[in-house]
Amino acid sequence: MVPSTSQPNFAPEDLEAIVDEATIDCYNFEEELSSWGAYLGDELEFPCEVLAIGKKIQVIQVEERLGRLKFGARVGGKRYWIDVTDVEVADTTSRNAKLLAAYRHWLGGEA
Repeated sequence: MVPSTSQPNFAPEDLEAIVDEATIDCYNFEEELSSWGAYLGDELEFPCEVLAIGKKIQVIQVEERLGRLKFGARVGGKRYWIDVTDVEVADTTSRNAKLLAAYRHWLGGEA
């Protein structure tokens, strides 16, 4: 997971409100993860510029793959899947940054 030192701190109650909205009516981890995939797919603004391995890339979708949420990106004509927790949103003041902080909060990681 990418350290979140450059990410702003969001109020825990704001993150919890997003978690509640994203996981409403879910009964277990699998349902919650699936719900997060749909929620982020609907709520994130794509394309989304993120930092991954020290480079800015554009992600164009989010999908549940192998029990994790992954961003889909095209770089140099090839498609890549990057774990959502392995990137930082380039614009740390954006709604996208707050949504991903809430997802990390739900996972139990640092916002």
